[in-house]
Amino acid sequence: MKAAQPKGGRARPPTLLLNPYFEWVQATRFAYYGDAQWLPVLMELQGKLNRRAITAYSFAQWVLAMQARGAGREGWADNLRIPACHAVPGAPCGMNTPFIALLVHRKCLSQVYAGIVLRDMVRRFELGRAVAPSHAAPATQLQAPAPWPGIPPEVVTGVIDDGIGFAHDRLFSNDGTTRIEYFWDQEQPSTVWGQWGYGTEFTKRHPVDGIDQRLTNSRYGPWVDEDE
Repeated sequence: MKAAQPKGGRARPPTLLLNPYFEWVQATRFAYYGDAQWLPVLMELQGKLNRRAITAYSFAQWVLAMQARGAGREGWADNLRIPACHAVPGAPCGMNTPFIALLVHRKCLSQVYAGIVLRDMVRRFELGRAVAPSHAAPATQLQAPAPWPGIPPEVVTGVIDDGIGFAHDRLFSNDGTTRIEYFWDQEQPSTVWGQWGYGTEFTKRHPVDGIDQRLTNSRYGPWVDEDE
């Protein structure tokens, strides 16, 4: 499939991967997004920034710095909204990954795809469902996340499901404790933790209601009562 060349713009960068879905979205004039102007986007970045391999964190800091200086020549930066999780030092989802989730004004996204802005810095992107821009925190509200003590530097995997059997023995470590560090139950009443405002978080190491303590309280000999 050959991408259409933008009118009055530059050709789509050869390093930007073709996105048939976005071309369909443009052809239908964003009909399935209604009046939404801000679109949730997952971008894969590429290249270097300040002579170092670009990451979600360095990109976020770069964009926020341009926003702080005002529009002017780099006014496209005002068409991006950077979530707090990418923009604070030590953020686990920003320091060492080229992937960044953000909100982009749809006219700016068309410019990215046409090679007018962020040329050669974006390798590809995927669109999500339309949301309001309030989901992205302003730069003045950014706060460093709480440290994650005791987590080993191995691979951390996130799972989204309608349930989690953390009492299943295949989710145990060799010492019989859980391999699950955090469990966010979105059906439980809110504990007003973090920035989410709903759901309840259970952690591995909490001394009272942590996952390991729950397993200990429900263990009978070599067996754990999973229902309990």
